Amino acid sequence: MKATLQRGIKKHTLFLLSLIATLSFSCARLSAQTAKTYVHIVQEKETVYSISRRYKVSEEDIYRLNPGSEYGIRIGEHLQIPLPQKADSDKAQKPSSTTAGTQANEHVVQSGDTLYAIARRYGTTVPALLKLNPGLEADQIAVGRVIKIAPSTSENKTSQKQTAPTQARQQTQANKAHIALLLPIGKNGPARYVHFYEGFLMGMLKLKERGISARIDTYHAENEQAIQQLIDEGKLDPCNIIIGGHTDGTTRLLGRYVGGKNAIYVSPFIAQSHSNQYPNTVYQLNPDQKDLYPYLSLAFADKAHGRRIVFVEHPSGNHIPVINALKKRLDKENVPYKVCSFYDAKAGNWGFEKDSKETIIMLNDGRQEPTQMVIKSIEKSFGNASNIHLFGYPEWQSYGHDFCKKIGALGSTIYSSFYFDETKTESLQFAKEYNKWFNGSRLDGYPKYAVLGYDVASYFVQAWTGYAMQIPQAFGEIPHDGLQSDFVFRKADGESHFTSVGLFFINYSASGVGTRHNVIF
Repeated sequence: MKATLQRGIKKHTLFLLSLIATLSFSCARLSAQTAKTYVHIVQEKETVYSISRRYKVSEEDIYRLNPGSEYGIRIGEHLQIPLPQKADSDKAQKPSSTTAGTQANEHVVQSGDTLYAIARRYGTTVPALLKLNPGLEADQIAVGRVIKIAPSTSENKTSQKQTAPTQARQQTQANKAHIALLLPIGKNGPARYVHFYEGFLMGMLKLKERGISARIDTYHAENEQAIQQLIDEGKLDPCNIIIGGHTDGTTRLLGRYVGGKNAIYVSPFIAQSHSNQYPNTVYQLNPDQKDLYPYLSLAFADKAHGRRIVFVEHPSGNHIPVINALKKRLDKENVPYKVCSFYDAKAGNWGFEKDSKETIIMLNDGRQEPTQMVIKSIEKSFGNASNIHLFGYPEWQSYGHDFCKKIGALGSTIYSSFYFDETKTESLQFAKEYNKWFNGSRLDGYPKYAVLGYDVASYFVQAWTGYAMQIPQAFGEIPHDGLQSDFVFRKADGESHFTSVGLFFINYSASGVGTRHNVIF
């Protein structure tokens, strides 16, 4: 098995050697950057303006360090905040959250504090704080509460002065990640899984720069028999993060395997329907579309208030269940809507006159041909009216740039659980480095498997090193907005395992460029 693995991934050996050679430089560079900024975790009702006032910096400084924040910030988001001048910086480095009557091993909670931030400050972990403070909840701490910190030692005393990468190393030592990647990446394996593996390595490189490392065992796992053999030989027993499974059978096998073990299983690829056989240590990243309907309908209804909503119904539409879920929600909130047959819409018989009322049109079919027919009818019936918009589906992003320009001319929006915004600074940087390491390989496909691999490494390895088996109690503390995915986990009705239901609304401009916005719920 090991020999097969080595042959299957031989081309990555040079990458791994190069990765190791670059780590000392990358960590030094990151430490220098870290020393110049705070990390602020956005709290409820906070704005960029209120945060800038709190830290006595300008809004422009925050926008500069956090691309995209000018379009809005969300609860739990991590913002880089520039340090004030040196005189204030020295003062700021003192543990201002402690007061003169408290001991060195106690912390008084201040407004804006989170357990994650407190743990980072004192070089400890959230699980350690929860264990030391019975009754403390990870997602709700009261201002003024005194939290016990592990007894002070010379190492703890110096930890407050250490940089974030050093603190991250201390967390890693407490919860060392041992990863098993189970992918069909043999000689004839689909290229998308190799791309996932490549992106995963890129994610591990970034984590290594922050002081988080892990052992990775990669296996060519093309079927259930190969995985069962690994289980029988005890190869997975030392691992605490298991990632992979590309068929219903392999995911079921791995989902059952982690039950009762000190390990989590991440299923990135398969959108399985509800199955109550999985334990609560399973994380399904590709949701069954039905699991998204409640969250999509809430966000759509919020968007629909005050607008004219028109559903265009094709007799063989491939998204009829989506439309039914949206109608049900609109009925519940008493939001009116119109229904127009596809053939009436195609003929220009829309059932309303041209006016200035904001109008959202949604076809019950996501296929390219009927959508283009509807677009053509809108253009003929309403010209270049700026108040007529389409609302559409994830697959629209795969129809090419000319199609995106067409829907962008109507100010259209699509929903999707994945979107790689190639205009963002961090996305451009990832694409540049990916091409550098992997000989110009293109980031193709929807979703982009290399970016999925990067996001999976970034989220789950960081989550494990910080929280281990208590990840669900710390969902609000873990940065979850990736380059392509937003890992927001919920349990479907009757289920024990977690499914990611993170959603984006992507607004297209006339240039065919989409801007991604997280759906908050």
